[in-house]
Amino acid sequence: MSQIVSKVSEFRRFPFWGTLLGGIFLLVMIRIYWDPALSSNLSKNNKKDIWANQQYAVWGPIWKYGFDRIGKGEIPHWNPYQLCGHPYLVDTRTSLFEPLHLLFWRMDFAHAYQWYIFLSLSLIGIGFLIWGRILEIPYPALIPGLVSVLFSGPVVCAQMSLPLLSGSVWLLFLLSGMVYLLENHTPRSFLILLFIWVALILSGSIECIFTGIIMLALFPFIFRRFLPLSIEGQSLSAIFKIIGILLLGIMITAFAWFPFISWQIYTGGKWSQFISFPLSAHFPETLYISLSQFVLPIWSWDLPELPVLYPGLICLIFIFPAFFDRELRSIVWFHGLILLSFFLLFFVNLDLARILQQGMLILVAVSFSTLSGIGFQRLLLKGRDLSSPYVWVSGILVFLLLLALIITGNPWIKGVSILLLILLVPATLIRIPKVNSILCILIALLGFLELYYLLRPFLPESYIPVIERKDVYSEFIRQLRYQTGTGRAFILSEPNSMLWSENLGMYYHWQLVNGTELPTDKYSQLWIQMLSNHKKEKTELLTNPLITISGVQWAFASNMQKNSEKELKNWRKMEQITFIDIYENTQPMPRCFWVSHYKTVSTTEEFFNILKRGEFSSFEECIIETEEPISYGKKISDTVSLTTEENTSTSPNMVTASIQEENPEYISIQIRAPKEGILVLLDTYSPGWKAFVDGELTPIFRTNGIFRGVPISGGIHQVVFKYTSPGWDTGRIITLIAILLTLSLLLIERFFNKRQTI
Repeated sequence: MSQIVSKVSEFRRFPFWGTLLGGIFLLVMIRIYWDPALSSNLSKNNKKDIWANQQYAVWGPIWKYGFDRIGKGEIPHWNPYQLCGHPYLVDTRTSLFEPLHLLFWRMDFAHAYQWYIFLSLSLIGIGFLIWGRILEIPYPALIPGLVSVLFSGPVVCAQMSLPLLSGSVWLLFLLSGMVYLLENHTPRSFLILLFIWVALILSGSIECIFTGIIMLALFPFIFRRFLPLSIEGQSLSAIFKIIGILLLGIMITAFAWFPFISWQIYTGGKWSQFISFPLSAHFPETLYISLSQFVLPIWSWDLPELPVLYPGLICLIFIFPAFFDRELRSIVWFHGLILLSFFLLFFVNLDLARILQQGMLILVAVSFSTLSGIGFQRLLLKGRDLSSPYVWVSGILVFLLLLALIITGNPWIKGVSILLLILLVPATLIRIPKVNSILCILIALLGFLELYYLLRPFLPESYIPVIERKDVYSEFIRQLRYQTGTGRAFILSEPNSMLWSENLGMYYHWQLVNGTELPTDKYSQLWIQMLSNHKKEKTELLTNPLITISGVQWAFASNMQKNSEKELKNWRKMEQITFIDIYENTQPMPRCFWVSHYKTVSTTEEFFNILKRGEFSSFEECIIETEEPISYGKKISDTVSLTTEENTSTSPNMVTASIQEENPEYISIQIRAPKEGILVLLDTYSPGWKAFVDGELTPIFRTNGIFRGVPISGGIHQVVFKYTSPGWDTGRIITLIAILLTLSLLLIERFFNKRQTI
């Protein structure tokens, strides 16, 4: 045991100057590479700005809303603007509780976005340096690999998605955490690995989470085979501990993922659709596309798409000398196994295989870079005997590859290869450690220039201008809403047609574009499909019966043709603001109202069929989806009595319904109903909403397709709607039990360790 602890302490001992210089190099390179994106000045991008439209226009407002709520000490169970119709916490990509997201809780969103990217990239670099030192690779050999990890395709791709980037950080640290636990069976190592695994789950990247599960389940067995560590006599204990950490981490994070599971069961959705991988980056779907991403940057000047798997020319070349290293052969084969597993997954036609491929991106990048570092160590820093076949064979192989690239590569790659060849000749022949260390740094800078030229154009514009530009557009819509004095409006500005309404949905078109990603139930999908079927003419959009049922009071349209305005029924043009025409609905539906008549259907499809046939008047009746009889509850005499003044001054047929108090998870309505009927609230129906009529729990029925209806008796009633994410309470209980169980296990282990020492 003492030998194991000694070896661990050796792993943790970093040379001061090497660590300091490596850290400075890391931060400077990150700042230079990402300066256009991290600076506050607008930097134009000559590539398509897909990232900005997808990343911030869709997920930016969702993250911003959640972080604002968290900053106020509130849990965002419901987002009445972007994710109407399903719970806020059911999509793991919101990832509000990931440790690094603390920045968003305490800072302005745009600036926090900048610092988050910088911090995540720095942690990826630090994680790689720690991993390399654990494998006893010297700093000069690690620096070229560090450049490859940070500035090549996998990390550039991960940077386009916050969950995938944070998942990459913790997946990389998971490797080192497992080594630390396997080498040093202490409560500290147990807690460190448990924290890393919990952070990985909270990152929201399902791809990285699945990959982490595979690594935790298989790593102890693979470790004994491929990594030269001393775990004899502790192997069984280590396996049980890692499996325990796997299960405990899943239980501790139940508050985050249990709502997701509950929603999946309700909607019957496909878990394979929920990925954090950015659509703006083309992930290879076949082995051929995958291999072409390695060679395309070498022969092509202008890359049409981001080569997701490209690790850099220098990294690829120096992989080959790594296989000539005898002392680190088991480590080489371990990383080779990761690369081989990645490519073998292309032959498995399963959704799980695709998710694992995407989750393994960071492990592939780390494997390439680690092998590259071992190659540098073997060829330039290790041994002075040039007659050794391990030196001259690997050296000849590298020189032949460089000559081939000088002959066949594009002009940029030709220049990089010539400079690399000029640096390698003296480094191979002289073999003076300090000189070769300097040459390794120069080669790393050359690799940085190569990757900067090829992949930097794929990064987005600077974050702050992109976010501020989107905020200006959102603020413009808010001003339109405030100017009309209503929260229920319809924006006709193709291709961004949207419904803006509290608890109805702000971005219907954007949700439709990303419909394969958003966990939308079948009812909302039918609603969106029917709405999108009327997109040939703007007049058809305004006359769509769904617009009337939704209670839309105002429409904002641009470039409406004058002859089209004559075809509009119940709509009149009010005024024009800049390039927007404002139309008022002369017969709008109120947000909450009472009807005495209703029809019942067994499925939502039946409701849409009735709507299409024109057999439904939303002002006089409602359609409820139920197969059970409706109970109206207590009579007026049993609840609230009308005063004498109200009885004499109020018509018996007069109905009033008004919202008295409202926040995202709470709505209070007072209603005066002349007799039994249905209170209809034009807010989307979703499991988790509960209704209380005069303090008594009352069932909520799906009404008019996607809205809520509550049966009430005649008289004055106070109706309150409260919301909690389905599965939230159960998840919190599981989390609490897991935390208590973890503390108990640590106390038990400490007790037995004390008894053994006695």
